[in-house]
Amino acid sequence: SIDADETSVRLLSAALLSARAFDTYKVDDAARALIARLHPDIPAFRETQPGASSETLFAFLTDALLEIPSLRVLSPELQRLAVSTKQYELSAENIRTAASLADDAPISADNLVAKSAVWEYCTENIDDYLALIANDEHTIPSCTSSEVLSQVVNAQCEDWSAEQMEAFLLASAETAALPDLAAVEQTMWATVIAATRAIPNITNLEAYATGIGIDDALAGLLTNDAGAVVNIVGLENADEQQLEILIPQLLNADEALTPRQRV
Repeated sequence: SIDADETSVRLLSAALLSARAFDTYKVDDAARALIARLHPDIPAFRETQPGASSETLFAFLTDALLEIPSLRVLSPELQRLAVSTKQYELSAENIRTAASLADDAPISADNLVAKSAVWEYCTENIDDYLALIANDEHTIPSCTSSEVLSQVVNAQCEDWSAEQMEAFLLASAETAALPDLAAVEQTMWATVIAATRAIPNITNLEAYATGIGIDDALAGLLTNDAGAVVNIVGLENADEQQLEILIPQLLNADEALTPRQRV
């Protein structure tokens, strides 16, 4: 009943605040279930408690909950512990709370990379994070800036699978396209190019053609959905040395650059 719950909340809060160390108590399943159910209302968890050990309170809380459903019901001290230990449910609301973002702020990489503990948690659970972005009304792209995109690609190129990296790139905004491929590891150039997250400019064309060659990925960047060749930014300003390198490669790349309809 409501009265019983109110009494339980008061008693639990008083008991938790008097506890000196978690490991000196034997908490049974019934007590865990009670804490899990009532924790949003328990003052010991909700409010700052001068003189009480946040670590002890957090130990009781996480013994009852493997993942904290909502950071917002916790005191600032317990929120910090939950974020630093990554013991909270990865939800859009919790990410915003953990990163101190407004309720309508995008949870894109641009807003999270500076919040190292939060962003690390997202990168460790990249599939779940991308699913959150796909279903969050305030977050359309995973990333909007080329600087952040290159930072993420370089940091995660060894940890994410090829499919995960491709999903992150395809979920990013066109504004995140790299003006200079050299900003990312060469091993990632084909992946970035295939996701059309490099600007089709003379700098990138020269770098890719020289470093990797003319292939299907580059052809996809240089042709539009109708199969027509796009405008190569800065081509009119290319110097003789650049053209001397590119012209033979392009002329010898008939098959790769044959206009074709994109899937």
